[in-house]
Amino acid sequence: MFIALLVSLVFPGTTFAQTQTDPEPDPDGGYQVGPPESQADNPVTTLRAVVAALDAQLERPDLPTAVLAKLRHARERTDDARAHFLALDSRLDRVVGDISTAVNTFDVAARASADPALRAELHRQGGRLGDVAQALAANMLGVARAAGVDPTRLARAEADLASGDRLLAIGDPGGAAKFYKKVLPIKNALVFDIPQFRARLRFVLDGQTTGYAVAVNQDGMLVDSWGNGFRRMPADSNPPIPFTPSDELNIASITKTLTAATVLELLQSRGISVDDPIAPYLPWDWARPHSAGSVIDPGALTFRRLMTHTSGLGGRDDESRRRGCGMRFDGIKACIAAGARASDQEFFYDNGNFALLRVMLINIIGGCNNADDGCLPLEDQQTAWAYRTHVQCDLLRMMGLSDGVLQDPFQTCEGPALAPNPAEAPATRFYWFPQAVGSVEPTDWLLSAGGGGWYFSALELAQFLAHLRYNDKILTPTTRATMYEGFLGWMDPANYGSMATGVFGTYRMHGGDLCYPNLPVPEGVSVCAAAVQPRGVDTCIVDFPTGVQVVLLINSMGGAYPYQCRVLRDVHDASWTKK
Repeated sequence: MFIALLVSLVFPGTTFAQTQTDPEPDPDGGYQVGPPESQADNPVTTLRAVVAALDAQLERPDLPTAVLAKLRHARERTDDARAHFLALDSRLDRVVGDISTAVNTFDVAARASADPALRAELHRQGGRLGDVAQALAANMLGVARAAGVDPTRLARAEADLASGDRLLAIGDPGGAAKFYKKVLPIKNALVFDIPQFRARLRFVLDGQTTGYAVAVNQDGMLVDSWGNGFRRMPADSNPPIPFTPSDELNIASITKTLTAATVLELLQSRGISVDDPIAPYLPWDWARPHSAGSVIDPGALTFRRLMTHTSGLGGRDDESRRRGCGMRFDGIKACIAAGARASDQEFFYDNGNFALLRVMLINIIGGCNNADDGCLPLEDQQTAWAYRTHVQCDLLRMMGLSDGVLQDPFQTCEGPALAPNPAEAPATRFYWFPQAVGSVEPTDWLLSAGGGGWYFSALELAQFLAHLRYNDKILTPTTRATMYEGFLGWMDPANYGSMATGVFGTYRMHGGDLCYPNLPVPEGVSVCAAAVQPRGVDTCIVDFPTGVQVVLLINSMGGAYPYQCRVLRDVHDASWTKK
């Protein structure tokens, strides 16, 4: 009951659209699909939009110098609010303080201007910022009420919220924000309730999956983990095998966060920027188009564009619909040869962006990549081996997830891999819930990796998350900020609506979905249809600004619950109690 109520309150009118699947099936015979997209407004998109609107005004040559100076100051403070909301710890009090200053500066600029259109525009943008401040204060107060915070403290916060609402209603968002800022310290009276989180998540998921596993960190330390159900059912194993937090599963698109972290650590160590072109790292023998008209040379693309799905690669089909490059070597090579159109360089979820990073990794490391030096053309397996070896034996070794010892002739190290762990045989299978028949046996993803395919347990992913956020020897604070604030390998709120934001700020998350249309399913149901939020392997990691990190791995499809990352978001925001 609580989850349905919370979703209806937090996501009014939100609609989701499913991204396209890959052009070819994955190694298991299914399809890896992107998370459900949404263009619903949220603080990140609103703050970005206001900054863009101010930028447009600052380009006007007809505005007086005094007005431009005020607009410039207002733009700076709005951008500060955006930056504070995107910060790892999402300083909401600073967000609202910056909003108050920005809106008051709007008012000064409007009074100094004789342009009625500008005054109207500033009034509109000020109202948008006031709405953001109101939502942040009201949502935090709602959590405090549910947590049973001291009535006297609640009453003061209620009064401040009411005062802000009255000012907002009469068109004074700057004054309103000052009162909304006074509400937010009530967060200091809250504490994350780990037993409550477990109980609420079990209420949503128990009995709705074949099996699942969860791991929870707080401030970089594992604080809870559990499993439920089975990873192999009686039809495949007698007796059935329970699903535990130590059991590995194909994490699907969570792999993108892993690949992004691997590439960023490598770029950082070699002094390469995410905004540098990828041209020097493409295989030397790959054909590239001549830049002509709207077609651009893919070598001009940057690492950032690949990690944010804005490369434009893949082009369009005969009906002008965007299409992806797929996960295999030859498909990516063909995409590079075809080039990209500048008009297509907007968000389009494609596993091929991260598969291309897999291919290039050998050259970023320092492989032979020049015909004049006698370098041979790279082959598919070479690039895949280099990618697997570097992730396993370097990044995961630094995180304590691998011994870092190469095992010839396969050039692998112990630890998470691109295939099921032989030590855990038989492997975790994928099922349609509730029938638990017609399962899929997981396979080796070596030649399709980058955007998917790694096998981790919930406990191993929790350790990965802890090091990603708290170990400066892997990502420096500057590189981590680039990854987290630029949503490199994370789901950007601009594309996933309010699912990637919440009561406490910006939520870094990535989900994973594998769907299998060849499995027997209930009559009239399509496994890969958006209406059922494609199931197969449902995975998610979330790094909350509160210091809580959660891993969820589900090995079945079809359960009656919302998208898995949305579940974690809502349960997290509902699991607080008074100190």
